[in-house]
Amino acid sequence: MVLRGERWMLKILIVDDMAVSRLILKKMLLKEGYEIAGEAEDVTDAVSKYESLHPDLVIMDIGLPGKIEAVKKEILKTGGITAIREIIKADSNARIIACTAMNYKEIVMEVLSAGAKDYILKPVEPAKLIAAIKKVMGSEV
Repeated sequence: MVLRGERWMLKILIVDDMAVSRLILKKMLLKEGYEIAGEAEDVTDAVSKYESLHPDLVIMDIGLPGKIEAVKKEILKTGGITAIREIIKADSNARIIACTAMNYKEIVMEVLSAGAKDYILKPVEPAKLIAAIKKVMGSEV
């Protein structure tokens, strides 16, 4: 975090395989005064950028290319869960908010057990995103 004036500025890494989703999140976060540390589009890129950029927070899409699971008879891409696990393995204090359109109890439980601190549903609403950030970061924002 960087102190700007009297406010701590969070450095956030945005991870999503869709450029338009990254752009939407980036605009929301910048409007609220957060700093974008970087962007990643797959599991390998996410872990690498986390380790090199040391962001304060990660917004992680779950539907990244990679792992594929069957949940409630649907085949879903869940590579983001792998990325969460790898980041937590590298830094047990990592703060990650999962961002997903998959509103299945099984996926939510897996995301949280992998190490995410919270999750929000797509399409992302700015107020819910900011509330999740404040919840995860606590008194640091």
